[in-house]
Amino acid sequence: MIDARNVYRKVTRKINDFSPEQLKKLENAKKQTISHLNKLQEELNPVSKSCEDLAKDSDSFLKSLLKLTDSLKEKSISDKKETFPTKEATSLAKQIQKNFEELL
Repeated sequence: MIDARNVYRKVTRKINDFSPEQLKKLENAKKQTISHLNKLQEELNPVSKSCEDLAKDSDSFLKSLLKLTDSLKEKSISDKKETFPTKEATSLAKQIQKNFEELL
């Protein structure tokens, strides 16, 4: 946003206007601002796409991790012994998923 409240010439006590030079400078500032915003948008579009792809990949990773911990848990139960890493892995996978969901 361009603040031009103090960029004017006084015509009368109630009337202010811009000189042609001031108008030209304001127009150039506007064009430059729009140009910079367009360049920034072009640079951020691939970043946004990458973030979306990362979210999809992370979601599939978390699902795979939960499947793995569930299968380890089932194997542990079928072997009639509770292994230490199974509880920890399940807890860790759920915590990772919770933290990731909070980021989205």
